[in-house]
Amino acid sequence: MRAYYYLTQLENSPYHLPLLETLHLGATGTLPLYVYITELTLIEEVGTAERGIDSSIYIRVANETISAMEKDIAAPVTTPMHPMFGYSSELKNNYDLVSGILDQRYKGLSQPTFPFDTQQESISVFLDKNLENYEAPKFGALYQHPQITISDLLCWTDDLERLASNGRIQRRADGNSTATSVQTDSETEALELRRTQRTLAALAVGLAGKFPTYRNGNKPNASQLAKLATEHLRDSQSDRTPHGFSETTARLTIAEALKACPELAESLVKPD
Repeated sequence: MRAYYYLTQLENSPYHLPLLETLHLGATGTLPLYVYITELTLIEEVGTAERGIDSSIYIRVANETISAMEKDIAAPVTTPMHPMFGYSSELKNNYDLVSGILDQRYKGLSQPTFPFDTQQESISVFLDKNLENYEAPKFGALYQHPQITISDLLCWTDDLERLASNGRIQRRADGNSTATSVQTDSETEALELRRTQRTLAALAVGLAGKFPTYRNGNKPNASQLAKLATEHLRDSQSDRTPHGFSETTARLTIAEALKACPELAESLVKPD
C-alpha cells in the first residue's frame, strides 16, 4: 500500500474521497494535509523565535490555508472544468505558505542548524525562503514565503485508514474503484519474487535446452549456469567477484528459482 496520496491522485486510491470533501476535512483539522518542500527554507518556531534552515521536508499546512483553498474550489465556476477531475483551474492557484506545522512526519534533518525536536510534539512555525533573514534581528524582513498549489497537497495513508475505520470516510467497493485491489508490502514483495524466479528459471531452462554444457541430464546445471553468470564479474587480478555476487550465491539462487518453478524445469529441458 502506498505511504501517501496527492489529493489529485485520490481517484486512484482505495478511498471514496472527492477533492472538495478532502479540503473540508483538512480545513477543519480532521485530516492533516501536507506539502513536500524541496528547497532550503528558513523556519522559525512560533513563540520561541528559534530558527533553523532545512530542505526536503514535509510541512503540515495550516487549517487557514486549506480553508482558503476550499473556498476557491467551492466558488461558482467561471473557468472551464478539468476534463478528468471535474473542477477548474483553481488547482493551479498559488497560495503563500506563511506558516505550517512540523510533526513526526517531518522526515529528519538535513541542516545542523535546525533546533527543533518534532518527536515530542508538533511545532507551529513561520516559513521564509529568504535565507538572509536567518541573521536578521526580526524575522520576516523582505520575506519570501514558499508558494504552493492544491496539486501540491498530500495526505498519508494511515490517516485515511484511521478515518475509514471510524466511518468518517468510505472505502471504495471492489468493483467501483480504479484501484481494484490494494496489496500489502509483503504481498507485493512475494509477487515480485515470484516473477523474478520465473524469469530466472526460464533463462536457465532456455540455456540448458540449447547448450549441453548447461544441463545435467534433463535438468539445468545450476553450477555451470552460476559460473557463466559470474565469470565476467570476476576481477582479473584478485580472481574475486564483488560482494554479494559470488558463484555460490548465484548457484543457490538459480537452484531456488528452479525449485520454485518445477513445471519449467521438467517440461522445457529435453536431453539430446
